[in-house]
Amino acid sequence: DVFLRMYNIREWVGRQPNQTRRMRSRLIGTNGRIRTLIEEMSGCEIAVYGSTVAVLGGNEALSLATPAIEGILGGSEHSTVLFGLEQDKRRQRLRSKNLETFRDKTSIAPDSFETMVPGFTEARKRMTEEKPLELDDDETVSFGEE
Repeated sequence: DVFLRMYNIREWVGRQPNQTRRMRSRLIGTNGRIRTLIEEMSGCEIAVYGSTVAVLGGNEALSLATPAIEGILGGSEHSTVLFGLEQDKRRQRLRSKNLETFRDKTSIAPDSFETMVPGFTEARKRMTEEKPLELDDDETVSFGEE
């Protein structure tokens, strides 16, 4: 799913054209550097046209880009916003890892060992069952020294 979030720069800085231009420049950055960094780190697409900022992306991508854009519009320094974006991305990556991922890794290990030593799992099962050795009628077990 792709979502759209729109910002009107005038709602953040007022109707003064100089302030709108300044905030638009802050969002874009020199040679589009800030906009590109936010896009790459969050996975969103950002379009700035006039006094409107449009952000397109998935739900997780928007949840990363939203605080960054609102921080810049609110007057925060670029370094603070980018550092916060990195931290949010790291937290999101940790949240996406769950215990099932680790369980899957442990379940793969015996299968891979089984491919290296065919029949090992069956032999181990037979050893752990510990049922007495069954002999046919014509077989006997004798103990003696050689």
